Amino acid sequence: MEQNIQLKQITKIIDETVDKEIKELIDNVIQENTKSKGRPKKYLNTEEAKEKAKEQRKQFKQRQRQKVVLFRKEVTAKQLDIAKMINKYILDDDDIDSMIVILDNLTQN
Repeated sequence: MEQNIQLKQITKIIDETVDKEIKELIDNVIQENTKSKGRPKKYLNTEEAKEKAKEQRKQFKQRQRQKVVLFRKEVTAKQLDIAKMINKYILDDDDIDSMIVILDNLTQN
């Protein structure tokens, strides 16, 4: 009889410990599932994220420098073209005098 009581107590203790372990396992699985919801992490750690951000900033600055260089080249080319056009159409005093003479001759006729 005492053996039956001891066996029952032992099985009860075993069941309780097994139930606790099973509950802990289930809780851990549930917590992992809730943590994994949402957007997945892009980087494994903060160092990797900082390194990637630094690289992206560097690439952005390079692209900006290239854009500025191209813009300056275009602007200087246009400025040179404008200067050439102005020099082409600038009239000297002699040119203006000859135009006035021609216009006077036309109006007199």
